[in-house]
Amino acid sequence: MEYGYLFPDSIKSQMEKRKRAILAILLVLAIANYARLGNHDSIRTVDLLSILVMGALAGLLLVDVMSMLKGK
Repeated sequence: MEYGYLFPDSIKSQMEKRKRAILAILLVLAIANYARLGNHDSIRTVDLLSILVMGALAGLLLVDVMSMLKGK
């Protein structure tokens, strides 16, 4: 997202850092939630959703970090 016309550069960088931190915290929470679930022989719906959420958060965080590294 481009905020160039609304916010100065210092606020944009703070927003990007905050977004990265929130994604990392959500990923840690999703992993902790999955680890808390008991081991079963079959995957339940909750397990599947937890795995999908972990993958989506990891993908978003990876894209964000790659764009940050590309910008440097």
